[in-house]
Amino acid sequence: MEINIPLSEVGKIFYKVSKKRYVKEVNFVPLTDELSKLKRGGCLTYEHLEMISDENIWPFHKWWRWPAREQIDEQLKKTDGLFRVFRILPKDHEVRVDEEKEIIKILYYDIFKHLELVSIVLRFIDEDNFAIYSPPVAKIIKSPRGYSYTREYLNYLKELRKYKDIYQLEKVAYVDMFLWAIEVLGEEREGLIDFFHRNLEKTKREEILNEIMKQEVLGKSDTDKAKFFLKVGVADTAAKWAGCAFEDVIRMKCPGLGIPLKKEDGTRKELLELIKESYELLNKSYEELVRILRLRNKASHPSKYKFNFHEVKNIIDVTENLKNK
Repeated sequence: MEINIPLSEVGKIFYKVSKKRYVKEVNFVPLTDELSKLKRGGCLTYEHLEMISDENIWPFHKWWRWPAREQIDEQLKKTDGLFRVFRILPKDHEVRVDEEKEIIKILYYDIFKHLELVSIVLRFIDEDNFAIYSPPVAKIIKSPRGYSYTREYLNYLKELRKYKDIYQLEKVAYVDMFLWAIEVLGEEREGLIDFFHRNLEKTKREEILNEIMKQEVLGKSDTDKAKFFLKVGVADTAAKWAGCAFEDVIRMKCPGLGIPLKKEDGTRKELLELIKESYELLNKSYEELVRILRLRNKASHPSKYKFNFHEVKNIIDVTENLKNK
């Protein structure tokens, strides 16, 4: 039976992939409709968990088990009102991460003690911003291992959110499923990689996609992705990956230079603030780093700006120089 849901192009691909993964029609809409109500308040209950694990929706028990009710019923009360912050958090990962870290800690250490179960709950509460943690996907995108399960999941989300923004997907939950299919479902691989790059110029698309497949581009670092897309003549996509790499290297370098990433009130410093505090220690001119920051901002926000080869090469060169210092 076909699912009768009005779907976008991305949604249609998602349901095609999920049908192959679960060997049945799946309809997550009732789950997300019900669980997303927790963003307005209320408590995650065992009834919610039983709804998520309903075998009529998907074969949950093929991979996972919830803890017994008597083990966690009391602890679930700690989630009362916990998810309301999701309604006001911006999409920027670095802004969200502190709030999300505390929520993930409660779900993991106080209740589930299992990273994938935590990720499943969050995926259905807020599918725009969360996804199920999947080791095959973490492997293909080289998601950094964390010093804790909380950090490991946040690292994973950071990588998926890059893909969502760069490839203009609707939900982070879709990115996880698409990448899972690319890594695991061999017959879907080419079509899904083609779908990710649907906005490439048609005249270049087939040739570029062949190179993407051959060179295993998805598993490369952000800088190497930027170099690849620049080499094949897709400067706008190259600029997006290069911009991600530039921000990451600044944030990575600052603590080692004795520059905290947060202000005294605990709020996150913007990238410009970090550049002001670090440029001399990085042995770079302030003007040069701000020029790269402006290019990074153009790349990371939807605009009609068209990048050229030299602009992207400049972002890559400065980023690699910073990384090697």
